[in-house]
Amino acid sequence: MTRRTTQLSGYVILAAADTTFAARRMRRVRWLSKPALMPVLAAVAIAEETSAGAAQTDPLMLAGLGLSWLGDIALLGEGDGRFTVGLGSFLTAHFFYLLALRRRHKGVLRRRVWITGSYGLVWLILNAVLWNRTGSLRFPVLLYGTALSGMALAALDTGSPATAVGGAAFLLSDTILALDNFDVVRVPAADAIVMASYTAAQALIVLSQIRTENRHGGP
Repeated sequence: MTRRTTQLSGYVILAAADTTFAARRMRRVRWLSKPALMPVLAAVAIAEETSAGAAQTDPLMLAGLGLSWLGDIALLGEGDGRFTVGLGSFLTAHFFYLLALRRRHKGVLRRRVWITGSYGLVWLILNAVLWNRTGSLRFPVLLYGTALSGMALAALDTGSPATAVGGAAFLLSDTILALDNFDVVRVPAADAIVMASYTAAQALIVLSQIRTENRHGGP
């Protein structure tokens, strides 16, 4: 078993463990599992690049992982302050992912305008539902939803099925999180679904784009 395979297996096991802890509301042990997720995934990404003889991992992707790590830690806490820090961290992470993915665009959205319209409709409905429930966080949540949707569309526009699924999974994860946190609707097993889709999304976005670059010699 190669080093990168071992690291990827470690990430999958860690993600499964944290998803289980989330489902069982085991908050204390998650202070060990959740903060380890993004550093392990970053190690997998670096190993992927090294194995292909690339000079370095995309710094924009690494920045996105780093900010996601900060967001993961912030959201382990409770209260509006922690939520705001987590929201800001993930907002900036999506900005870096968006920049990285835009460099790899293949014009999928120009050929399939209905897909852009579908994502836009989801954005409109979700923000309409949340508008009266988010209080002082109304505009930050609106901004975050816009950045998230933009990142998901950029993932789709890369032409990579795995990256597109990753963007959609991130959208699903944060949609369920928002609906649950702001008491719009109680989704059964929400915590587990959020973490399962979130950890899958991160891996799909980062690793699928690294493999695409390695096959084609660059973005």
